[in-house]
Amino acid sequence: MLVGLILKLSYPSRPCLFPPRFAVYFASLFLLGPGLLVNGILKPLIDRPRPRHVLEFGGAKDFLPVWTMGGEFYDDRSFVSGEAAVVVCLIPLALFVPAVWRRCVFVLLSIFAAGISLNRIAFGAHFLSDVLIAAGLMGMLSIGLWYLIYARPGGQSCEIKLDAELSRIGFALQRQRGTAVRGVRGGFAQALSTLPPISASLKPKVRRSASRPSEA
Repeated sequence: MLVGLILKLSYPSRPCLFPPRFAVYFASLFLLGPGLLVNGILKPLIDRPRPRHVLEFGGAKDFLPVWTMGGEFYDDRSFVSGEAAVVVCLIPLALFVPAVWRRCVFVLLSIFAAGISLNRIAFGAHFLSDVLIAAGLMGMLSIGLWYLIYARPGGQSCEIKLDAELSRIGFALQRQRGTAVRGVRGGFAQALSTLPPISASLKPKVRRSASRPSEA
């Protein structure tokens, strides 16, 4: 989705690779969910060790319940599951396929998300609560973004306005880039014009050897 937005800003006269609201929806979902909420806020704040690190499963750390803050500080934390958050964010793709395929795609994506989450639990990387809370948070975020971007009245006009706004930003960036390139070229040409000319003494001299008369 980010590549599609970057291409639109780089070539503003061309249509978007993806529908603008579709790109903004999923880019916002992944950046705000797994990016900001999970790895930017919850992971640094909640000091819950992974199951394989707690005493009950052969580790060296004490078990901590969910939402425990201010405990021991270490890098490898369990709450919440980042992998579960990422795969759950794929489930809203079912809303964008034709209606006859939505139930099938929703079931397949849900099975895939459940399989990835259970795999993380089986290998001792997360507790069940880590996975369920991550899925719930991503579900609420996806519903909230869906309401803001799609469900409000006048959503179709927002599609056109968003495309026009992206084109406007792209043209503005093109003008700024052109101004910067012209400035660099002008400065380079001015720097070359201030260089001293090449001295004539530095030019290679061609020596002509006089031909000797042939001896009899």
